[in-house]
Amino acid sequence: VERAVGLGFKLVKWGGGYFYRIQTPSKKKDINLQEHWDKTRRENRELSRKNLTESVFVANQGREWGKATVTKNWCEKIAI
Repeated sequence: VERAVGLGFKLVKWGGGYFYRIQTPSKKKDINLQEHWDKTRRENRELSRKNLTESVFVANQGREWGKATVTKNWCEKIAI
């Protein structure tokens, strides 16, 4: 959201009754990060800004919408 607003997109706010988010402490969210989260955020922000400036609006090229492979119980692969 920060990137979109920073690039001039309009944020439309909805009432709190429409969504809910489980509160997770930062230390728990960051435990598996290889790099500091802010470094990754800055890199992603710059890449998004570059792509939007150059009208590159393609993501997940080569992947069909709604198709994925899920690993169930760490072993069984299921195509959805």
